[in-house]
Amino acid sequence: MLRALQRTAAITATLLIPVGIGLAPPAAAIPAPQIDPAVDIAPPDGDPGPAVPMKQTSVCATSAVLAESQFRTIPASAVFDVEGLHNFARGDGQVVAVIDSGVQPVSRLPRLRGGGDYIARGDGLSDCDHHGTLVAGIIASAPSPNDGFVGVAPGAEILSIRQTSAAYSEDNPPQGWSEADRSAANLSALARSIVHAANLGATVINLSVTACVDAGSPVDLRELAGALYYAAVVKNVVVVSAAGNIGGQTCQPNPGYDPANPADPRNWEGVRSVSLPSYFSDLVLSVAGTTLTGDPYVNTMPGPWVGVAAPAMNIVSLDPTEPTPGALTNAAIVKSVPTPVNGTSFATAYVSGLAALIREKHPELTAHQVINRILASAHTPADGLNNTLGAGVIDPVAALTAQIAPGDPIAAGVPSVHAPNPTPPPTPDHTARNVAFIALAAGAAVLITVALAIFAFRKKPA
Repeated sequence: MLRALQRTAAITATLLIPVGIGLAPPAAAIPAPQIDPAVDIAPPDGDPGPAVPMKQTSVCATSAVLAESQFRTIPASAVFDVEGLHNFARGDGQVVAVIDSGVQPVSRLPRLRGGGDYIARGDGLSDCDHHGTLVAGIIASAPSPNDGFVGVAPGAEILSIRQTSAAYSEDNPPQGWSEADRSAANLSALARSIVHAANLGATVINLSVTACVDAGSPVDLRELAGALYYAAVVKNVVVVSAAGNIGGQTCQPNPGYDPANPADPRNWEGVRSVSLPSYFSDLVLSVAGTTLTGDPYVNTMPGPWVGVAAPAMNIVSLDPTEPTPGALTNAAIVKSVPTPVNGTSFATAYVSGLAALIREKHPELTAHQVINRILASAHTPADGLNNTLGAGVIDPVAALTAQIAPGDPIAAGVPSVHAPNPTPPPTPDHTARNVAFIALAAGAAVLITVALAIFAFRKKPA
């Protein structure tokens, strides 16, 4: 069953899509991803919808405000220097797809478009889980005179696609419907939603959804790999994914560098729990979480796919229920208690907003070159590139404004999109010309014959 929010000491909101859990014990480490377009084939696009009918089986989430909260300053946004970024760009002309629990239409998201619903065949503009709206608010909320909150890219359009919800489950699933069937359907829906977002004109895709599998589980990832390749390489979309939050039996921490195996600096061989879609690190930018002081967020999930880190605590965003126009929230009710909103989902939203700003300011860059700017300008950890913070804590202003070499248009080892061989021009049709030539030749022959006959008649003796 889909589960929306991992809850430990706080809400660590990364939507979980259990995939292949318990299908097999981890038998071997998963290798670093390799993309082969011949077998990693994206699913066809089509009208969004669930694999089987769904029904709502639980009440929707309830947002709240922590006691003694003030929203004149927004700590995570201040750390990310959101106001400073707006001196250089605001995300104008960009479309950020939020593939999540849906986005509720609220007054501070004036550029919101529904992209479809893989849960209930709606337009994607419904958010029972109160997760996708929080993500969208961080990315593109309009400012308000009543508080200090504003999105990283307030000029961007949000394209909402609902792909998951904790409040829904299958309605009369087919006989024999198993956990493996559910997992495959979830992964397929995620792949289809990525393709759909790319085809609807997204320039950035935010994936604050995480599926965790054991490294030895037999999970078919070809369709998901194909969808990410289609979005990132074929359609040139920046894809930003949450690294995930540890907790429960699904998302587990992975070890860092193994001195006994220096040939594998990211320790792919030591992976025990795989974070999807972050695993495809050559196609997506995986975002870990930090505290407001840049230390690792306690629940951030380490792994060799982690690219960078951004604030994941003390999150403030738009209240989907909007009790008053433009209302904000920083908590959810969990077992009748207001619980702070934290998690790599929201760190990911900050980075997606930054990607939209970079795409506006540097339109000549490919999707991978946008990611390269963010990686190259991050503050490298003291121990260098690692599996907890990746290349380090993001420096948003440097990522947007510094002189940085563009780098390769796509990641090394990822196949490029080859233009198809040009179709040879059709063989020229010379029928009309040939007919004309034949007619002309025939006419000339007749004239010659007549002329010879006249000449012969004149030469005949009297």
